[in-house]
Amino acid sequence: MFQTAIVTGGGSGIGLETAKTLLSKGYKVSIWDLSCSLSHENLLYYKVDVTKTNTITQALKSTLSSFGKISVLINCAGITISSPIISLNSIHSLEDFEKVLYVNIIGLFDVCRQVARHMIDGVIINISSIHAYEGSRLMSAYSASKGAINGLTLPMARDLAQYKIRVVGISPGLIETPMGVLVKETKRKVFFKETLSGRMGRPEELAHAIMFVIENKYMNGVNFRIDSGAINPHI
Repeated sequence: MFQTAIVTGGGSGIGLETAKTLLSKGYKVSIWDLSCSLSHENLLYYKVDVTKTNTITQALKSTLSSFGKISVLINCAGITISSPIISLNSIHSLEDFEKVLYVNIIGLFDVCRQVARHMIDGVIINISSIHAYEGSRLMSAYSASKGAINGLTLPMARDLAQYKIRVVGISPGLIETPMGVLVKETKRKVFFKETLSGRMGRPEELAHAIMFVIENKYMNGVNFRIDSGAINPHI
């Protein structure tokens, strides 16, 4: 019997590589994103804006109709807006701060609460960031949103344990994704010096870690880092 996985943000980066890996393992995959070019006989794509509850509800309804119960939910959807809190001529836009929080944590929670009702003996994996632990300059909104994801992991795991649903958070370092390559070259070089591998992570390395979490039924209620030892990365 096929298992079904939903991947938010599956149109690019970590989400896309994870969707490909799941398909190669025989999963049926439903990608929820603003765009997606991947095609496969066991893949569905729905245009979903996680800040709009109705798009989540409709995509879930269609996924259930086509694939049945959900076994895996992977939340990769996320955005960042870089801005100083104050500068000589301006202050951080409250609208921008709210936008990042709405996509990265409120939208994530909305997806979780809706999908969990239709999961069986499943797992929810939330992609966070090392910025949740070591925030960088200009990244207050992003760091706050990722810290909230980490704070959500254990209480959500405890709430859903009675339904045999596990919840795990993964905090990647700098990864070769559309978001990762936007980091300035000078900052990337600093980051490389502070990792043990001296390079960015690859999306497939995150996909392998995600598969490990899916398959390890004893892993629950924990956040863990995949960052090649990048302690105090000044990026």
